[in-house]
Formats: sequence, C-alpha cells, structure tokens
Amino acid sequence: MIIEHFLEEIQPVVERYGRYALLIQRAVYSDDKGDFPNEAERIFTDADLIVQEGISRELKKLLSRGYHFRLFAEEDSPYNDEFPKQSNTLVVLDPIDGTLLYKRGHSWFSVIVSIYQDGCIKGALVHTPADGRTYCAAH
Repeated sequence: MIIEHFLEEIQPVVERYGRYALLIQRAVYSDDKGDFPNEAERIFTDADLIVQEGISRELKKLLSRGYHFRLFAEEDSPYNDEFPKQSNTLVVLDPIDGTLLYKRGHSWFSVIVSIYQDGCIKGALVHTPADGRTYCAAH
C-alpha cells in the first residue's frame, strides 16, 4: 500500500465528516458506554457512530480499488465486520478524538486515521474541524 495515496484519498472524506460533526455538536445525543472508571472512556455520542460509519463506508470503497487493510475502529459497528480480518496493514479510526470535550461543547476535537504496517506506524491524518486544518504525515 502506498501510504501517501491512501491518505490523499481519505482526506476529503475525513474533512467532510469532521465538519458535519462540528455542525451537529450542540444537538447530538450522548450516553455512557458502561462501567468505566474514567469519564472520558465512558462517554459516547451519536456523532461518534455517524462519523465512524461514514468514513468506514468510504474506506470500504478503497478496498474495491485495490487497497488491502484491516480496520480497527473505536466504536462497535456492523461496518467493522466488512473489512478483512487478515492483513499486515491496519487502519485505525478514531471518529471523534476528544469525545468528552465534544460532548461538553468544546470545538477542539479531531478525527484521526492512522496506518500501521507490520505493527509500525507508517502514516496518520489528523483533522481539526474547529480551524479546518488537516495534518498529515507518512513515513
């Protein structure tokens, strides 16, 4: 997999869903995941699922264009089972990094996609919707 091409293809999708999460922030439903001692681990919003599933649908399209990777997404979703179980490339998706802040109305959250090959990080894309910036790095 050419990491730079992968990141270029997914960047507009991440930015679109990040903007959407920012737009719905004030009205989105939230709940607790269960018995976690840390509130940041417990918190969950519908935006987490909306963003994750939207980006996952686009990642699935990349599989049909020749990319091969496993997906580890933060939230449970039916889309998670749509990805290969075996690959030396792992894509990690955190749909809303900073969910606790997001729930409390702070706009400084991010959407993160990381790529690992053979257990080593090879690239990452971080989008901060509050300022519209996207940070991208590939090794």
